[in-house]
Amino acid sequence: MATHTAKVIPRAEDRPTHVRYWVVVFAVTLAVFSYIDRVALSRAAGTISKDLGLNKEQMGWVFFAFACAYVDERGRPLHRTIRTPAKAFPQEHIEGGVWITGRGPRLVLYHLDELVKRKSEMVCIAEGEKDVDRLRSIGYLATCNPLGAGKWRQSYTDTVANRNIVLFYDNDAPVKQRVGQEHAANVALALHKAGCTIRIVDLPRGKDVSDFLDAGGTKQMLDELIRTAPHLDLEGIHKWRMKFDASYEEPTSTEWPDPILLLDDRVETLRVDILPGALGDYAEALSRFTETPAELSVLAVLGVLSTAAAGKAEVEPEPGYVEPVNLYVCPVLEKW
Repeated sequence: MATHTAKVIPRAEDRPTHVRYWVVVFAVTLAVFSYIDRVALSRAAGTISKDLGLNKEQMGWVFFAFACAYVDERGRPLHRTIRTPAKAFPQEHIEGGVWITGRGPRLVLYHLDELVKRKSEMVCIAEGEKDVDRLRSIGYLATCNPLGAGKWRQSYTDTVANRNIVLFYDNDAPVKQRVGQEHAANVALALHKAGCTIRIVDLPRGKDVSDFLDAGGTKQMLDELIRTAPHLDLEGIHKWRMKFDASYEEPTSTEWPDPILLLDDRVETLRVDILPGALGDYAEALSRFTETPAELSVLAVLGVLSTAAAGKAEVEPEPGYVEPVNLYVCPVLEKW
């Protein structure tokens, strides 16, 4: 008896399509755009802003899409720093494949996987991710700690112990209390105690290494600056830090304007109408209910607003000088 093998022919709607291939192509393309070199974007920011007619706030949202991911020794993401238009730097960590607000259980150095793979190479340490990526774009092995100046940890020291270290610092002005220099000195001291050789590069121009390169600096210039930078021992690190204090002269009393006395007519009244909408109405009602001067109610409202905004907003009195929103209120009333 002859046997026949039945052939199952799928319906047209059940047959596989090429959609899955397009999904893969789209995912790969998205990954490429997500990891576009932030350095190239920052260099092109001026042209992008001019061509597209974007202001600084709108450009901030462009940069917002490019977060700085910190990875483990195998290149797997752990946490990331996001730059917002307000120049805040919130942290996120990955959990179950999803990015969640917060630092997460483990913080590591930027590009940790490269530090592990290239253990015999000199390590450049900068203050922020932008400078690190600029250094990497011209061939240096570079890193930084998350969260900025003053946030160096012992675990970071352990990661690069006994290595050849070159530090690039932010040349902050006295008005910022030399935060960049203080951070570099503290990192240098910690790494020196861990057996590292330490050099700190004093750039001839610019606030940081990105400014130096933007102003025409080259890799050849940086190579020479690194080569000629002295190796510092503990005393040398302390002397390097002290030279910034020595170069700063406190202003004399004649340079300060005359103080404005509280009883002076030039002191403006703190009026309720400086507060918009419901805030002004609330301050006025509070003043009437408590039978206290309206200025006291306005100060109370401003103090609450300052507390609510702390950690969520920053002010920039001058370019490069960013401070959190703080308002210290001290009312002084006449005795009734």
